[in-house]
Amino acid sequence: MVFQRFYTYPPIECKHPWVLRRLDWKPLPCKHEIVDVGILDLLEPPHKHTEDKFKLWKTIKTDGWKVVFDCFDLKGEFDIDCGFDTVEYSKELLEQFYNGEPNLMPVIQGFSNNYNSFKEYTDYLNKEFNPKIIGVSGSVGRNKDRDFVYKVLKYIKRTFPDSWIHVFALHKNNFKKCHNLIDSFDSMNWTRPRTSGRGSCKNKAERIEFFWDYVATLNLPFNEKEQEVLTCF
Repeated sequence: MVFQRFYTYPPIECKHPWVLRRLDWKPLPCKHEIVDVGILDLLEPPHKHTEDKFKLWKTIKTDGWKVVFDCFDLKGEFDIDCGFDTVEYSKELLEQFYNGEPNLMPVIQGFSNNYNSFKEYTDYLNKEFNPKIIGVSGSVGRNKDRDFVYKVLKYIKRTFPDSWIHVFALHKNNFKKCHNLIDSFDSMNWTRPRTSGRGSCKNKAERIEFFWDYVATLNLPFNEKEQEVLTCF
């Protein structure tokens, strides 16, 4: 049975095995972590990562995976004219910070809703680096067109059949259609209620409740051994 890991930054009381945190977030006890560079700060000018962020990234040590710097499609997702080509900028960052170390995770980027753009980046990554751990942009994971998401992930899986594929910010509906094409994903959507009429979680009790409610809705295809890890870690 296929098994996918769900990474997130959970309430510490839930003892979730797989954690995704940003550079400046506190490490949590876990079985494995992904340290993400964070990209929401790119919404503000100059829309590029800072030298301070680069320096912090270099100091971070982890037994898990560390994401390599990239930049998502600011124009396509947020209608921000940043004045430069975000895909080319992502390639520049990749070439600057990715040295093939096994714990580094390069990210496949592209222009929103543009299949050929993600296909070309996938081919570039395969030709230049051929990594064994691969991230896929949240521009794919959040996309509402499930057929588009499936098509992109299918091409990535076909190009990297033996690599670990992680999708950032994967929407639950996309997970249901594409789970056989990936190895792991992350989301913070558990902070939102699963029932109408309730606001986002506001205290520890609600954070714990909302987290387990969200995990239950994923209906992850755990096998018996991995289910034991999830519930007993």
